[in-house]
Amino acid sequence: MNYEKWLEENAKEPDTRTAEEEARRFYGETRVTNAEGGVKADGDKPEMDLIPPAFLEQTAAVLTYGAHKYAANNWMKVERRRYVAALMRHLCRELRDPKGKDPETGLPHTAHIAANIAIIIGLDDLEERKCKE
Repeated sequence: MNYEKWLEENAKEPDTRTAEEEARRFYGETRVTNAEGGVKADGDKPEMDLIPPAFLEQTAAVLTYGAHKYAANNWMKVERRRYVAALMRHLCRELRDPKGKDPETGLPHTAHIAANIAIIIGLDDLEERKCKE
């Protein structure tokens, strides 16, 4: 076999990876470069800025109401099924009266739905962390 033939068969392909691909390969992350050349290694992280501010504000308003009525973080001491039931009640009320408000709080049923989902996710996360300990 002549040298040219060997080189043709064994030559490596040129490295065409971008800096972002190299960062992912070595660091397990995606680096994002903006128009000004700034780089931030957050390409694989959730885009928290996609959550509508009204969602956060209304969910927090329901949670604040509950904290004043019961105690801050009282939800951590209540059975998960109670929040599933509350979620279902508010969902049924929303379906029967779209954009309706809860008579006690004056806040939209959708805000109560969001708060109950947030609590259920929080309880599930707490349980998962306990299992890992």
